[in-house]
Amino acid sequence: MTSLSLQPKISLYPNNPILHFRPQNKPQIIFFPRKIKVKTRCSSMDPQRQKQQESYSKKKSSVAETEKGVDPVGFLTKLGITHKAFAQFLRERHKSMKDLKATIFTRHLNLQELASGFEILGMHRHKEHRVDFMDWAPGARYCALVGSFNGWSPTENAAREGHFGHDDYGYWFIVLEDKLREGEKPDELYFQQYNYVDDYDKGDSGVTIEEVFKRANDEYWEPGEDRFIKNRFELPAKLYERLFGPNGPQTLEEFEEIADPETRYKAWKEQHKNDPPSNLPPFDVIDNGKEYDVFNIVASPEWQEKFRAKKPPLPYWIETRKGRKAWLKKYHPAIPHGSKYRVYFNTPDGPLERVPAWATFVEPDAEGNQAYAVHWEPPPELTYKWKNKAPKVPKSLRIYECHVGISGSEPKIASFNDFTEKVLPHIKEAGYNAIQLIGTIEHKDYFTVGYRVTNLFAVSSRYGTPEDFKRLVDEAHGLGLLVLLDIVHSYSAADEMVGLARFDGSNDCYFHSGKRGYHKCWGTRMFKYGDLDVLHFLLSNLNWWISEYKIDGFQFHSLASMLYTHNGFASFTGDLEEYCNQYVDKDALMYLILANEILHVLHPNIITIAEDATFYPGLCEPTSQGGLGFDYYVNLSASEMWSSLLESTPDHEWSMSKIISVLLGNRQYANKMIIYAENHNQSISGGWSLAEILLGQGNDQAPLSDELLRRGSSLIKDLMNLDENERLLSRRLPTIHHVNDSNMVISYIRGPFLFIFNFHPSNSYQGYCVGVDEAGEYQVILNTDEIKYGGQGFIKEEQYLQRTISRRVDGQQNCLEVPLPSRTAQVDSNFTSPMNQFFPKVDADRYTYFHAPPISYNHVNNCPSPSPSMVASIAAVERILNYSFRNKRLLEEALTHPSYSDSASYQRLEFLGDAVLGLAFTNHVFLVYPKLEPGQLSLIRAANISTEKLARVAIKHRLFQFVRQNATGLHDKVREFAEAVSQEEDAISYGGSIKAPKVLADIVESLAAAVYVDINFDLIKLWEIIGGLLEPIATLEDLQQQPQPVTVLFEHCQKLGKHVDIKHWKKGLTNITSVYVDGEFVASGSSEQKQISKLNAVKGALHKLSQSMSAKIDADDGINEPFEIEGAKQKLHELCFKKKWERPIYELEKDEGLPHEKKFVSSVKVPTVDGILYITGEEKARVKEAENSAASFMIRALQESNYL
Repeated sequence: MTSLSLQPKISLYPNNPILHFRPQNKPQIIFFPRKIKVKTRCSSMDPQRQKQQESYSKKKSSVAETEKGVDPVGFLTKLGITHKAFAQFLRERHKSMKDLKATIFTRHLNLQELASGFEILGMHRHKEHRVDFMDWAPGARYCALVGSFNGWSPTENAAREGHFGHDDYGYWFIVLEDKLREGEKPDELYFQQYNYVDDYDKGDSGVTIEEVFKRANDEYWEPGEDRFIKNRFELPAKLYERLFGPNGPQTLEEFEEIADPETRYKAWKEQHKNDPPSNLPPFDVIDNGKEYDVFNIVASPEWQEKFRAKKPPLPYWIETRKGRKAWLKKYHPAIPHGSKYRVYFNTPDGPLERVPAWATFVEPDAEGNQAYAVHWEPPPELTYKWKNKAPKVPKSLRIYECHVGISGSEPKIASFNDFTEKVLPHIKEAGYNAIQLIGTIEHKDYFTVGYRVTNLFAVSSRYGTPEDFKRLVDEAHGLGLLVLLDIVHSYSAADEMVGLARFDGSNDCYFHSGKRGYHKCWGTRMFKYGDLDVLHFLLSNLNWWISEYKIDGFQFHSLASMLYTHNGFASFTGDLEEYCNQYVDKDALMYLILANEILHVLHPNIITIAEDATFYPGLCEPTSQGGLGFDYYVNLSASEMWSSLLESTPDHEWSMSKIISVLLGNRQYANKMIIYAENHNQSISGGWSLAEILLGQGNDQAPLSDELLRRGSSLIKDLMNLDENERLLSRRLPTIHHVNDSNMVISYIRGPFLFIFNFHPSNSYQGYCVGVDEAGEYQVILNTDEIKYGGQGFIKEEQYLQRTISRRVDGQQNCLEVPLPSRTAQVDSNFTSPMNQFFPKVDADRYTYFHAPPISYNHVNNCPSPSPSMVASIAAVERILNYSFRNKRLLEEALTHPSYSDSASYQRLEFLGDAVLGLAFTNHVFLVYPKLEPGQLSLIRAANISTEKLARVAIKHRLFQFVRQNATGLHDKVREFAEAVSQEEDAISYGGSIKAPKVLADIVESLAAAVYVDINFDLIKLWEIIGGLLEPIATLEDLQQQPQPVTVLFEHCQKLGKHVDIKHWKKGLTNITSVYVDGEFVASGSSEQKQISKLNAVKGALHKLSQSMSAKIDADDGINEPFEIEGAKQKLHELCFKKKWERPIYELEKDEGLPHEKKFVSSVKVPTVDGILYITGEEKARVKEAENSAASFMIRALQESNYL
């Protein structure tokens, strides 16, 4: 018998900051490494009861903290809306939401678990050589899996009877054990684990299980202690058999009267009073004799201290795990990859087969019979490996709506791979930054464009496999495109054979029963959003697409169908009463609130878009203020208006006022509005899209000519470039000052840009007068009348520059008289505006941007003048560089961060500076060190122009204070890095304790580029100016005095005659590096960057080897770091963010001493996937230092516990 047992289960209860373990028959205790101060709490009482007791004292404060900043009618107050009935509806909905969450927490530990059902439901391979299947069918009486793997037998793989096979909520559980190959013996451990990804694991090393357990016991138990205490699985089994015999009662009704726990405990204590002390638990129960009192459990202080100091031998447990080859050698998979299967139910109405609701891949039967699920478990070599990170969310979205199946040029259904290789590059080239995929989720009828969804967790097999879809998303990310998914949670297909309708034989499993369960017009089924299990299904589905396929956002399709019992097919007058009457589905509203809350907490960069024709009040307001929490909403009226005007309204009858009214929609939310010029709704029923009408195909159905298509594409691409370079859509809302229905002209101002549209079918104007606020000269930067767009070229090049006239027009101080051909539009830019930094060069071939002199000149040197607000900063930086710019606008651009939306940023200059600075320094070292080898030159260059070195240069010269920016948190990062640099005892050029913010290096590179352009691209002169900024220059001698860790490791191992092997591999996007010395594993490190993971691994190896190697590793190598980590608090916060854990919680545990002798001790709690870890730091003189100490201990604890 062995004393090594399974790892304890950890449960995190809602709103409870204490770690609770689910005890099997004795309390479990959490362990931390030695020399770390740890506070642990254990309990032998019921966890739920303990939770209630521990949270009682904090209940009021917790509720107050939770409710802080929450106002159910907040957005009404903000907008000045007074409506008693709707406000009361919002308050009642808020109360219902609190009740719903309370109900959720009775069955789920937290909201993350509610949205993570895909982790256990469906088909999953278990590490103990088996496959687990779980599905929800409360109306079924029997459940089994049938498929090609078992000859479609409904009895071979069935759920066990009673609670071994299903629970009280209708969740069925089936285990498919892998089958032993002929001649193979069962595993020695019944709980033998396998690694199905790697060929080999630690259990393949040849060490026997007895040896592993012996080493574990030798480490854990002290001499004289009993190694054979019954483990927590054997003890209850033996106790039960002793009490009731081998054929004892199986139900509560069969039990005889049992004494109370205290009586049984005392009897057991008396019976074992002569046993060795090591065989008895070091606990005792004290009864104070008070009625309804809780027993006090007292433990031996000596035992507690000894037990806390122990480090459990859990790493030895992993040494028994074997690799994939050992598994394949011993077992046949219970259900091989690619197997067809369905779930079989026996219901009150008879047997039936269904495609599992959580199936991740579904294919139709080749002969047209019932569809089936496909078990998707490809071998590692066929599993797609992610390569690219998701791009940052842009300030303005330019979305291209896609349907993969119709994206090809051939008369067939295109595939994911076709789309990836042929379509994505064109979308990127056209200037879009996001794609929205429709019809991607498995659906029944192809002609519905994917809106009769049948299997919410499966990509459509018509286009390819799940791995093909992963490749599509990954390649899109590599091109800088966000991937949005059109999600249909507002209804579902009514098909019973492949969808969710009558899934378990009943009519109300996932959907409402009766008339309410069917869409009034489409006949689709309507979800029962008030059911907790339906919420579990839908919320998990959202989280699944992000976790599995790295989707960047969702457009929630047809919200009107789910928000109202009339499915949105009713007339709306705009009265708020229509949004809170008896036809509104409050459960659907609460589902959308929950979806937005959970998605934005679990995935902060996620984008949620609401498609709601009724524009429900508060769509894009925060949920804490009574809103639904969406990031954007779709203005469906715009695309419908354009189609209507073009198809059925004569040109001369178009109303400019109506166009403006529709395009603006609700102006209060205009910055949250997404307008599709055209979308699938225009052509889904056989109509013409906007592009088809404008390009002529809508009139005669003739194929599009290449020339016509090229002109249309050219205009679209230039519009995209205009927004990309000038960030038009992210600027403040337009000021519409000219709307003339007679002349059919619209004009508005957005930032420094003037937009003018002439919709008249025949009237052209030689000098049309429109008002402008700022005086100066305006230049046309986009003109749709150009020949390349299919225009007439009415505006000549000499007319592209117009000066304002001092005359009040349209309520503005000045006006412009511009040539305005019929059916054209133009964009003019005022270059004297302080908001403008660029103007375009009009090119006959393409639309490009370049730096050019603005209209306002400095009369001293005939060069452009900077913005007044930047004059002082520019002068200060010129003094630092000891150089005076001819074109000071270049320096102004170099000092503008991308977050400063009203001006061009340094991004283009930084791109140039990165290259030119490296080239300038390369020239320098090449000339200074004529005898050095290329490797040595590269080492010097890398040390002197690294991100960290350039960031230190920026700190040294205080360059950041001259940069204009609006980024939140940027100041804090720079300040923390500056403080770390200032606290260093000796000035160093690289190798600090805190990661340098990249923005600091970007500033130096941008300055270098600005100088380079200003001196007419003279590389030698650039180094003369910028070289002094980089001093002190790190020399080869400096680098040899402070050798790199990799060099140190190889040198010392070489002295000892040992061989070093460094291996790299990837886990998702994380690079992992392992160090082996003479074939034995020493240490590992991980990071998203390969070089950093290598550095971390080598440092860890040096630290371990320094204790065992005979060769001394110098302390000057910088490897033996102190226990306390610099900037630990920030690092811990970043770790939690990367792990998608909640933020660390700091509490002051000790605050003592006189004001000038204060001593503080802080604790920190980190919610992990297994529970909340709690740890205290050392005594410090400042609160910040105490929190940093606690964070340091927590990071070490996480490392030792293999969380990092």
